[in-house]
Amino acid sequence: MFTISEQKELIQKFAPVSSIFEYYRMVDPIENIVYKIVDGKAVHTDDMKPCYSLWNREKPCKNCVSFHACNLQKQFFKIE
Repeated sequence: MFTISEQKELIQKFAPVSSIFEYYRMVDPIENIVYKIVDGKAVHTDDMKPCYSLWNREKPCKNCVSFHACNLQKQFFKIE
């Protein structure tokens, strides 16, 4: 995850930044890869865990918010 202040300019191209969120994660909803932002570019490394590992799960969430956001081209957030 990265703070909004670190990538505000990059994020605003895709979604308006609000004061609701403190952190963003950029996730590939097909491969379930979380990307790091390095020098303004999305980068992933071999040591990165899948997005669902954050929730201590063995497989992708049934209600994957990243998948819904890509399919519907809207912003979503998930509270669990």
